[in-house]
Amino acid sequence: MITSVQNQQIKDLLSKTSQKNVVCLDNPKLIDEALKSNCKLIKILTLKDEINENTIQVSFNVLKKFTNTVTSQGVVALFEFEYKQLKPP
Repeated sequence: MITSVQNQQIKDLLSKTSQKNVVCLDNPKLIDEALKSNCKLIKILTLKDEINENTIQVSFNVLKKFTNTVTSQGVVALFEFEYKQLKPP
């Protein structure tokens, strides 16, 4: 379990959140839909002990750095999507 926002892996993920083509989802239904779409999963952060190559168990203090939700559902997923700037007609 990662308990510090000073952890290098967490710092790297936090830096990705400022990119235009990266989104943090904190709703399990939205995460499921994004997994079904063509979005590229970067990482899933969870309070639960469900570790695999795409998931990191983190403390609540680390998890809340990735979301503004007051009542967390205990999971946040970072996705990269294809960013297309719309051209005017």
